[in-house]
Amino acid sequence: MATGGTSEVLLGRGGSVADLREHNLVQVLRILARYGPLVRAEIADRSGLQVTALTNLVDDLRRRGLVEEIETPRQRGRGRPARPVALATGACVLTVECSRNHVDFALGSLRGDVLFRDTAPVTGPAGWERYRPQLEAAVRAGFAEAVRRGLRTLATECAIPGAVDHATGRVIRSVLNGWGSIDLRGEVADILDGMGIGAMAIGVDRSTNYALLAHIGVGDPPDPPVAYVGGCHAVSGGIADHEGIVHGANGLAGEVGHVIIDSGGRACWCGRHGCVETRIGLLAAYADTVGGEAPTFEVLTEEYPRLLAEIARSAEDDDRRTLDGLDDLGRWLGVTIDTVAALLNPTVVIVDGYLRRLEPFVAPAMRRYLDTVGTLPSLSGLTVVYPAGDGSDATTPGMVIAGRDAVIARP
Repeated sequence: MATGGTSEVLLGRGGSVADLREHNLVQVLRILARYGPLVRAEIADRSGLQVTALTNLVDDLRRRGLVEEIETPRQRGRGRPARPVALATGACVLTVECSRNHVDFALGSLRGDVLFRDTAPVTGPAGWERYRPQLEAAVRAGFAEAVRRGLRTLATECAIPGAVDHATGRVIRSVLNGWGSIDLRGEVADILDGMGIGAMAIGVDRSTNYALLAHIGVGDPPDPPVAYVGGCHAVSGGIADHEGIVHGANGLAGEVGHVIIDSGGRACWCGRHGCVETRIGLLAAYADTVGGEAPTFEVLTEEYPRLLAEIARSAEDDDRRTLDGLDDLGRWLGVTIDTVAALLNPTVVIVDGYLRRLEPFVAPAMRRYLDTVGTLPSLSGLTVVYPAGDGSDATTPGMVIAGRDAVIARP
């Protein structure tokens, strides 16, 4: 085998030959995930491994059902055409997004594509007890669809709106879902065990972190960090760096919704005053623009499409109150980004979710505010990005990436 910096360190610290082999298998999979199909010589160029070693590694990964060769050969330089190697199409990951009134489940390929989506309504009173059997039904339906398509399911990812400890797979609290503390990873493992499915990678994380992963999952890893301000229903946030999503001590790193930016300001449902949520949250935006009685926070997952559509329609009709309210929201978004920049010093802030939908009406005031404080070092070179699309769903693609990465980490 060719020697490389990482391999030498692995062996130098007492790692076994088997450890080194697994490391090299992971390295090959990560390169294919990042760059797509490559011939062995191209993998060697990016990995530092010799082509002769790659033959054995690729054969091992093929036996495990993780890679395959593409039929059409590719010419590289003056040598003979070679068949590219790609992540296998016969394997998939199951994603499950748990919202208050529905369970969205999907299948994604190891190449990062979403292959299938479906939604199951959740009926009955709020709470985990009524939710669990309907979650089980969605998991069973997802696995059945994979079997129908001739796919092997290798990992499961679960997204939750709320506070989630990614390391343990435990939901700390989800006000939107009406859940308290739940060992969701354990619950999903029990469901799979009841289906006769053995050990499997099961990921549990905040919906926001999955959405952020969808935006940074392709290309060079961010370094310094990228910050995220988004959410479909309420204000949320996240951080990513060159190692991926930053989770913090119990999964809440980057959660900006309850950072206080208006001391002594409006009361927040969390019990404090002046949180970001009280200034740029969807309920605050609705009250400050369209007016009228907004629904309670607990039913926001059901009502948010209507609220957002009313705000956007009123703004597009040039309603003065709505435009003034969105202008004020834009200024508070600027304050939020300034606060995030001071804490994290990122190069990029991604603004997503319902804030992305309102971008034409809030971005000018946000930019005016940031221009007034733009000489601060934390804002020097900062770029604010509104991703393409309507901001409605980055969570599922992010879960597919997370599931793929879990498979790659332990081939």
